[in-house]
Parts: sequence; structure tokens; C-alpha cells
Amino acid sequence: HDIMCIPTNQNIKNVVIAGAGPAGLLLTALLLERNKQPNSTTRYNVTLVESREDLGQLDPGTSLKAHRSWMIALAGHGLEAIR
Repeated sequence: HDIMCIPTNQNIKNVVIAGAGPAGLLLTALLLERNKQPNSTTRYNVTLVESREDLGQLDPGTSLKAHRSWMIALAGHGLEAIR
């Protein structure tokens, strides 16, 4: 008796986030963190899109205005606050 697929009660949401700025990165991290919760009934497949090719490389002609990078890190109390 082989079972090829075990049905689950999880609802799968496909999410596209436009922009890798602070809000886009934070929302991506939040949704992916929710996937780790054992009692969650929703699973998020997240795609993060950004129009620029490389945010980590600086162009001497345009300075920091055209190329930004965002360091997103939250301590435990910060993660609790956004839940």
C-alpha cells in the first residue's frame, strides 16, 4: 500500500514582493519566519523582485543614491513587536 501524496491542511499562498528596500526585506523575512511555525495553517512561497541588478556594488558616478543596501536585523523583542 504505497501513498504517493499525503494531503495536508496547509493553505499555500504565492506572494510576490516588489522592491528590496527595508519594507520588502522585512516583509520577506516575516513571511519566511511564519513558515517555520509548527501550528501555522498557511505556507508562504515568497518571490522578492528588484529592478536593479546589484545593490551591493557602488558606481563612482552615481554615489550611494542609486545603489542602496539594507541591513535588516531584529532582536527577539523587535520580532515579537511585528507579530
